[in-house]
Amino acid sequence: MKKICSSLYQKIRSSISLKFLFTFLILLIIPLMILTQLFINRLHMVLRDKEQDSINEKIRFVSSEFDRIFSDMDRITTSLIMDYHVTDILCDPAAIPSYEWFSGYKSMNSLLSLLTSNSDCKYSITVLSADNKLYQSGAAYNTMLTVDSPIFEYIREGNGQSVIFNRNLNRFDDNALISFGRSVFQKGTFLGTILVELPISYLDQLLSPFDSGATQMYVLKDNSTIIYSSVQTADAAVPEALHTALEGNASSITLDNTNYLMQQTLMEQSHLSVTALVTAVSVFQESTDVITGYVVGFCLIIASTIIGIFILTWFFTRDIKELNTAVSRFGSQADREISLPVRSLDEVGQLTDGVISMSHRIRKLLSQIRENERNKRILEFNSLQTQINPHMIYNTLNTITYLAEVQNVKNIREVSSSFAFLLRSLSNQGELITITQEIDYLRAFIALKKYNLLCNIETDFQIDEEARGCLILKLLLQPIVENAVIHGFSNRMEDGLLCIRIRRQDGLLFIDVSDNGNGMDEANVQKIMHEETKNKNTFLRVGIKNIIERLHLQYGDDADFTIMSAPDCGTTVHITFPAMEGGDTNDSNPVS
Repeated sequence: MKKICSSLYQKIRSSISLKFLFTFLILLIIPLMILTQLFINRLHMVLRDKEQDSINEKIRFVSSEFDRIFSDMDRITTSLIMDYHVTDILCDPAAIPSYEWFSGYKSMNSLLSLLTSNSDCKYSITVLSADNKLYQSGAAYNTMLTVDSPIFEYIREGNGQSVIFNRNLNRFDDNALISFGRSVFQKGTFLGTILVELPISYLDQLLSPFDSGATQMYVLKDNSTIIYSSVQTADAAVPEALHTALEGNASSITLDNTNYLMQQTLMEQSHLSVTALVTAVSVFQESTDVITGYVVGFCLIIASTIIGIFILTWFFTRDIKELNTAVSRFGSQADREISLPVRSLDEVGQLTDGVISMSHRIRKLLSQIRENERNKRILEFNSLQTQINPHMIYNTLNTITYLAEVQNVKNIREVSSSFAFLLRSLSNQGELITITQEIDYLRAFIALKKYNLLCNIETDFQIDEEARGCLILKLLLQPIVENAVIHGFSNRMEDGLLCIRIRRQDGLLFIDVSDNGNGMDEANVQKIMHEETKNKNTFLRVGIKNIIERLHLQYGDDADFTIMSAPDCGTTVHITFPAMEGGDTNDSNPVS
């Protein structure tokens, strides 16, 4: 993954088109995608609330209808139980057939027909006495039932309380009916059972306006038993997932890999509730259509924008690529001028015009460089010619030294040999020399200066062995020593002492040049360091500036140069720069 990201980053860096496209993605597409997601979430919430209101309306209607139906059933059973004629008929021990039994039968059927005719719904009523005398209105399917039938035993278990159930789902028989049963007791004696029933088809027809195929309606008892279901179910048991969601007061549920929104409302009838399930797909179908259209339009806009970006960047990069090709050709063939058409006055056109002008100036500079190189070769030739004269001077000085040795004149020998060494050092060595060679040069220079100024100068060289092979700029210390000899020891009766300490530590060379001369105050030190002095002396006018500039050019900010001095206390110059190994050369010839 890291390798892919690195490759993609390199491609973006090398292509203006990809930079435009990447910027477009970051600044426009990603924010739009975030806003779109927020819009979708908000739209889903609005539609969800809207559907919840619709579900609540459906539930309120269903709940009111079932409350009305169950109230009618309860009213019918209660009126029958409270009617003393009914209890008398149930208690009548008349045998079948007999006149007394037939009289009661006619009276009971008339009463049952009257109750069913006064109801808005088409109820069927069955009354079964304890001795299996059955009376019914519209319930011919119950004529073969007895007190020992499972359905009547189930009702009797209610001990006189209302029992509501679905005959088909409770697997009593195949009749699709909602049953409302109640046992009749008198002073603890079981007299019989009253059963009021309503066809499921009536309820399906009643709820048909709400049957959209995406909504499921349930009437449940204690969240565990199905009394009514708008969809086909195997039995009266509530599915485990639905039961768990109802107990947890969840607002959504997944059944058979389908997501539903769920709403439940308790009915006036005890232990009963109406539950509605609406598929989430149907709820968000409207938003899905809107979002689909939005996404299609958004993709078309993005695609056209990307094509526009590539076309626009092609116009931009066309001139830039031509300019790059021309510059590359000019780099390999500088004699050819850059000749390009300037197609626009924008930044690219200005850049093209500037490069063309620059190519003209470069060609002029190249001509000047060629001319300078030709002049330089002439000067080098002349310099080779002039090197013949120093060679004659070396021979003359060697002759003087030889004559001084023969005549035992030590002063002339020391002066001539030191001067010959200085000339040879200046002409033969490069820009960088070793510490050992620099010290040898200083010894020869001091030997000349003490005869020049007619003063005695004592020297103390403290050089660490690990520093002797390090490189130093040639003649870097000479102006400092010259200043100490000329200015530090002038107008003094006692001998001068010059101490040079060089050590190597932590990759740096530390050089201290100290004298016990006249010294100077801090104001003069600052003037010298900041080149404010008007003194005509070569050292004060050129020496310090020369040293600092050479150190800066060679070592940059890694070099340091400071002066510490006080009147009549001498002067110490401290120099620090990085140590570089160089090794000794054979040019050194220490002066004795």
